[in-house]
Amino acid sequence: MTDNGGTGSTTPEERLTKAPTPEIALTEYGVAPGSVEQLHRLALLVVKGGIGPKGMSPETALVAMLAGRRLGIDPIQSMTDVTVVNGKPTIYGDPAKAIVEGSGYLQDIKEYVAPWCHDCQVESDGVICPNCAQPMTDKKYRGAICSVLRKDRERWVTRGFNQCEAERAQLWGKPGPWKQFPQRMMMYRARGYAFRDTFGDLLRGFHLTEEIEPAVEMKPVKVWSAPPVELPSLEEASLQRLAKEEQVITYPSKNVVQTGIDDFTPDAESPVPDVSEPSDPVEKEEQDTVLLDVPGDFDNFDYKGSGDEDRYLYWLNKLGNSADQGELDQLVKDIMVKHPAKGDPMRDRIKQPFIDRRKELDS
Repeated sequence: MTDNGGTGSTTPEERLTKAPTPEIALTEYGVAPGSVEQLHRLALLVVKGGIGPKGMSPETALVAMLAGRRLGIDPIQSMTDVTVVNGKPTIYGDPAKAIVEGSGYLQDIKEYVAPWCHDCQVESDGVICPNCAQPMTDKKYRGAICSVLRKDRERWVTRGFNQCEAERAQLWGKPGPWKQFPQRMMMYRARGYAFRDTFGDLLRGFHLTEEIEPAVEMKPVKVWSAPPVELPSLEEASLQRLAKEEQVITYPSKNVVQTGIDDFTPDAESPVPDVSEPSDPVEKEEQDTVLLDVPGDFDNFDYKGSGDEDRYLYWLNKLGNSADQGELDQLVKDIMVKHPAKGDPMRDRIKQPFIDRRKELDS
């Protein structure tokens, strides 16, 4: 193909850069292209200048600029704030927060780390979910929470994202930001959910870049094949089985040692160690907890007619006798039945011993 002047073959990019187009206007807020052709021309210059993600094409840069224009972002800034993931324009978490805060619609925002029940989408006190009564002491339930309040609305919008959800999405421990900054990545997820549910008119339906995972390129996998194994013939296998059946197996007594394959002799110099329990109690090590040493007989304990201190000792005794996590979970439900109020002092008092006991069983 030749151009109008007949000077030879040229590419569309060359014709675009050589074509006489109006100059791109400059304002106090940055450049202001007046047409798609000017925007494409700017994309060529920006990509050639090395701005934007590595390997970005002029066409992708043009899409990012058009998406940024929709969000009210300067074309040059769009190269760093907007990116295309899986063919979909997205905006990074920090620029999205800047758009919301600069709009004048944001009344207040709270971002923090706390136990989060992903099934009920509610914050927990760290012991049990207030809705489904699910134990929440495992560290996997700790996540990032974002609460926002819009000026023209009265209700707070709270969203969260915890480690359980990250593991279910195969994000936890993934090489990159999820391995280096997991708390920050969970916060971006929670922020994206809260912002899109509250400020949809400002974000125009754009997802946060941290919410969209790039597609994984499927690579061929080499299948390992086992080397061939020579199996014995039927006659050889029969002879081996008969030889095993004819062997006489003898077992040594506990006071003899093995000196050869079939030679067992008493070991007079090595007496058999006494493994019986010592008569005198031995002082326990640090891993033993005071939960196991709570005094009192609680078999026929009158819970309703007892005082707070006796009730506390009763729960400590139950904790100390819990042998596994299942019994601990059942014990939490029993405590909630006896003390259903969320601000009950007994719940707050037994919370830390319960967490310590669960750590002991986990170790």
